[in-house]
Amino acid sequence: HGIRTIVFDPASFLMPRRSRVAKTDRLDAEGMTRILRRWLSGDREMAREVQIPSVAQEDAKRIERERKYLVDAGSGALRTPIPAHCGQRSGDCGQFLMSV
Repeated sequence: HGIRTIVFDPASFLMPRRSRVAKTDRLDAEGMTRILRRWLSGDREMAREVQIPSVAQEDAKRIERERKYLVDAGSGALRTPIPAHCGQRSGDCGQFLMSV
């Protein structure tokens, strides 16, 4: 016994394409309420439900996102041009390479 949560893909809402409709919070709330009522009564064409990931699924995504971030950050550092004076003068090249 709990509260059922339904998450809809906002791009899937069937909205009239021809007429320009005013945009207000009140009109949006009324429209979403109508869509929810029709969806609950069985008209699944009105909107597409999005599955909420489990905690384990979200953790797996987080690991992949962190890995991608680190890989992208590393490859970005490798594409950074090394100053021309590195290898010719000693001293500040190590600092440059450490800051990248």
